[in-house]
Amino acid sequence: MVINGYSRKNMKRRGSKRNNEYNFGSSIQSLPNELLTDVVARVASRSFKNFINVKLRYFPIAPWQKQRQEKINKVNSFMELCRECGNTEALYRKGVVDYLRDDEPELALEFLKGAAKGGHIGAWYVESVNSSEKG
Repeated sequence: MVINGYSRKNMKRRGSKRNNEYNFGSSIQSLPNELLTDVVARVASRSFKNFINVKLRYFPIAPWQKQRQEKINKVNSFMELCRECGNTEALYRKGVVDYLRDDEPELALEFLKGAAKGGHIGAWYVESVNSSEKG
């Protein structure tokens, strides 16, 4: 059977261009956006399972998550460096977050005490409220 001048045998072959054979198995991602939208819409209208399979295979899930995690890691390491240098705002933030999470409240109070000794007004207030509750 001949379609558009090519035999069925040649259309089934996949691979590189050699011996005058061409690769007819093209990637879905090489389609223009309008056509790609139509193809995915038709797949979705017929079968939700196939739609999910197309999305998982050809379109990455949340490519920004890696960038987001890298940014979080950079911020965390920067804040750790600030705390090590005695930055009162960094000590205060760490103390408040840890205290409210109930992650080691004694350690959180130590961060707040360090910030209060450095002159941070918010840390001084939290420390005074905490000491008035205890005593």
